[in-house]
Amino acid sequence: MKEIKEKKKIGIYKAATNLLARKAYLSFELSDKLKMKGYKSSEIKKTLAELTRYGYISDVKVLESRIKKLATSYGPKLIKAKLNYELRGRGFDIDSMVADLVTDEMQKDAIHKRAKGALDMESKRKLLSSFLRKGFSRDLCLRELDMESFFF
Repeated sequence: MKEIKEKKKIGIYKAATNLLARKAYLSFELSDKLKMKGYKSSEIKKTLAELTRYGYISDVKVLESRIKKLATSYGPKLIKAKLNYELRGRGFDIDSMVADLVTDEMQKDAIHKRAKGALDMESKRKLLSSFLRKGFSRDLCLRELDMESFFF
């Protein structure tokens, strides 16, 4: 009987580490994946605690990585909205994490990367509209696109 329990423990641990080898998961996401595979909640909690103790799971690091990746295409407003929707009720302080991680320099880099070759006012207007839909700061976009006197 003890041997069967030990095999089950190894099975869930191996399943969890196999999932983590492919992608970094937040602890609740990994828990959901393991539940879908048919493991019991008590086994999942023990396994997650062990993986966290060994440093294989770190919700903060995964969130930081996701925020930095999103910051290459989106502004802080949309990043906050996306993550607040995805992580609603999970107790993460998304607002402060985004404020700490998404700097003006990152936003400027994203703006300049997309704005290459936009010289005329019409193309800049389209870019500005796109950036605003993606949650970038209006003032920062106007300043970086050299559109200080532009009105919508």
